[in-house]
Formats: sequence, structure tokens, C-alpha cells
Amino acid sequence: MSYDYLDNLKETMEFANSPRGNFIRAKALYLGIQKLCEVEGVLREVSDICDMQHLLDVLHPGMEDLMKLTNPWERRKEVN
Repeated sequence: MSYDYLDNLKETMEFANSPRGNFIRAKALYLGIQKLCEVEGVLREVSDICDMQHLLDVLHPGMEDLMKLTNPWERRKEVN
């Protein structure tokens, strides 16, 4: 089997632009923001958090609320 870069790129772009690809990208942004917000003090990467939040808000509107509803860690916080 030979590797065809252009076929692989096309397949990857189709996935990235699919509903599943958009969901995965939104989830990665959401979880990345959550993790970066755990850092305190001067080591917190505020500009990265802001940029990632902007991408999540603009490219994936409403997904942050969905992540909060479906994320088991968020539900665990509410119980405690």
C-alpha cells in the first residue's frame, strides 16, 4: 500500500470540517482552556486562554454550554 499525501490531506480536511471534527476541535479548546485556567500566578498564559476562548466562542458558538452539560468533571464540581 502506498501513501498518497494528497488523498490523506483531503480525507483529513473532510473530517476536520465534518460535525464530528468540529465537535472534537471545540472539545479540545474547551478542555485546554480549563487546564490552562488551573495555573496560578505569573505562569498563567492569559493571552493563550483569551485566544482559545475567542476561537471557541466564534468558531463553535454554543459548544461551551454543551461541554459544561456533557463534561463529567463539570457535573462532579456541581455535586461537591
